[in-house]
Amino acid sequence: MTSKIIATCVAVLIPMGLVMPTAIHAAPNTTKPITLKAVKKHNSPNDCWAVVNRKVYNLTGWISQHPGGSSRIIAMCGKNASKAFNAQHAGQGSPNSNLANYQIGVVKKKR
Repeated sequence: MTSKIIATCVAVLIPMGLVMPTAIHAAPNTTKPITLKAVKKHNSPNDCWAVVNRKVYNLTGWISQHPGGSSRIIAMCGKNASKAFNAQHAGQGSPNSNLANYQIGVVKKKR
């Protein structure tokens, strides 16, 4: 039921320009624990997950939209990209805001 409501809202709001299409990629449960092992399996441009600052992102839909070029994101696929992201975007609001649209979970803590 919820997915039908979301799909209907998206179909109505996107043509009106009220919702950024990138927000569709974010999962509703952004606190879902995901292991680094699971992230490593998503290491291609067609299936690209990355970790930035202990949060997990599905960047597959962002690859073609990245202003710095797709190769920058492809290099992050299946990896902890915190160091690279922070070195490039430290203190910038827009990159962090864009990234937040793709969050699908958090890195699962080791026991």
